[in-house]
Amino acid sequence: MQNCQAVNNGREGIWVSDNCIVSDCVATFNSANGIHVSRESIVRDCVTHRNRGSGIRAGNDNRIVKNLCDNNDLDGILLTSGDNRVEENHVTDGLRGIFTSLSGVNLAWLRLRCSLYFALKIPGWSPAAMGVDFGLCRACESPIGSLGDFRYFTEGQQD
Repeated sequence: MQNCQAVNNGREGIWVSDNCIVSDCVATFNSANGIHVSRESIVRDCVTHRNRGSGIRAGNDNRIVKNLCDNNDLDGILLTSGDNRVEENHVTDGLRGIFTSLSGVNLAWLRLRCSLYFALKIPGWSPAAMGVDFGLCRACESPIGSLGDFRYFTEGQQD
């Protein structure tokens, strides 16, 4: 699916099953999630804005790359299972940034860019223990997290 717009739908804006590519699409003002992929799919270069659920909801073994998820009611990106690659997304102004409620989730790759505020919540997870590469802030060349622009929460902590 490429170059599509999903606006004001009564449920998901875009909902695809397995082994799909969603590219250069816009999902906005939908009653549930903006883009919902099940497994082994790619979501890249898409925009989700003001959806009632999450901007992007992904199952397992997906790549979520270079998307803009802005002002969705719940999460910018919701991961409901493991082995996802989440890279170079711009996630702002929702209830949570990138979120999963699962313990022990295996994020195959997670790379975050510097922003004024970013929150990642994965129960029982810490970036230091996983050796995650957070990249450098392009403005100051400092590691992400050293400027107070990145937060993560462990199980039991409040947002």
